[in-house]
Amino acid sequence: MRTEYSYNILRYMHDRTNGEVLNLGIVFYAPSTRDLYFHIERSAVRLADAFPGFDKDAHKQLTQQLAAKLNQVKLQLTSSGSVGTSENVPQSSRDIIAKYWPDLALSYFFDETQVGVTRDPLSAFEHLCQTVTNGPTSSHKSLSRSDDEVWSVFKKCLNAQNSKIALKPDIAKSDLIELKVDHSYRNGKLNIIQPITFDFAKQESIQEKAVKWVGNTVALSGSQDIGKIYFLLGKPSNSAHIDAYNKAKQILEKVVIDHTTYEEDQAEKFAVDIDKDMKAHGVL
Repeated sequence: MRTEYSYNILRYMHDRTNGEVLNLGIVFYAPSTRDLYFHIERSAVRLADAFPGFDKDAHKQLTQQLAAKLNQVKLQLTSSGSVGTSENVPQSSRDIIAKYWPDLALSYFFDETQVGVTRDPLSAFEHLCQTVTNGPTSSHKSLSRSDDEVWSVFKKCLNAQNSKIALKPDIAKSDLIELKVDHSYRNGKLNIIQPITFDFAKQESIQEKAVKWVGNTVALSGSQDIGKIYFLLGKPSNSAHIDAYNKAKQILEKVVIDHTTYEEDQAEKFAVDIDKDMKAHGVL
């Protein structure tokens, strides 16, 4: 599924007479999926090195306040009470910023809104952190894999079973949410096949993605149309992230809809299981 997003870069201008600025963070938002991600540089070391006399305490207080406000918005967006209610839902990152961080002509300000389209909002956010800020992914050359790249591992086995021909995009609906899915089939009910990469530069992103999918299934749990979800997991390439990955798998166990998880070394088993179910229900 291709998702539109917008983002704004947080910048600092110490002296408006010379115009020198430093990027301090980013606010990223995908309205259709309610995904709000942000990174705010709270350390004052780089700013203090660049600008003698820089107020470190004021910087810490300001960035903590901003992060707290953004976390509040994120919680509201992901809570069951706000999902599916469109009246007060922000439509861009600028909407969020304008409400919680109005332009007061301060040294801290958000740049112009930029937009894009992605299949994986979290991966897009991490890539932007890497390219436009000295954020959490700056020490990594690139993200290892996207959801699509994880899907390609499983797709090869499906091709051998001829099962991929029956897979189609669809929309999973409930009273609370409409969720576009790229790979699904119907055997009387909608069965969703969802690749999930956990190959991130930042450990927090691994568990955050698992939490997101638990939230999605909570919002979908009232639907009578959903049969089963097959989660196809992409393991981190960084061995230091394996503990976070194992915790993410435990988080996915909290999914409230009938589901099965497969890791990449189980791709052939996944293909056989799907082929068997499709044939049993006349899909193939």
